[in-house]
Amino acid sequence: MASHPLFKVTGDDKIIAAFKRLGPVVTDEIVKPAAKAAATTIRDAIRMLEPIRTGALHKSTKVKTSKGPAAFRGRKIVSFAVITGQTRPTAGQQRKGTRIPFYAFMQERGYHTGGKRIRKAGKVLGYKPRTETTVVRFIPGRWFVRRALKANEATVQARMLTRIYTGIDRIASRS
Repeated sequence: MASHPLFKVTGDDKIIAAFKRLGPVVTDEIVKPAAKAAATTIRDAIRMLEPIRTGALHKSTKVKTSKGPAAFRGRKIVSFAVITGQTRPTAGQQRKGTRIPFYAFMQERGYHTGGKRIRKAGKVLGYKPRTETTVVRFIPGRWFVRRALKANEATVQARMLTRIYTGIDRIASRS
């Protein structure tokens, strides 16, 4: 959901020196599993808080790790994402005709019901009722992703640092 990192590991001379001494392949061997474990912790917290009616949204919450966007690849950044809901169906889902949970952002942030959007230059200015008897209502968001991130931020940072320290010690003992 966020386009910027939630936290950054900096300032520890032991980690910085070890990363410079070790190669980029070894840092992926240490940092990527640590990032995946951190993302799994966040995913589990989101699953505990997200609304469950059919279970489709619950099943669609996944963890993805990568080396980051193409612009960051030269800087050896490892990123992770917890994805709630889907934007496109997989090939198997298309064959079966499975319904895709697209509504995660509406459950998170809230939505309007009973009205038609009034737009100007691509921006939504407001809502008007579809008929004279209809009332436009705002259904407030549940903010389950934000609450899970805020509640587990310190735990994720601590676990990630511990895994990085252990990985560095393990690699250093090999050489």
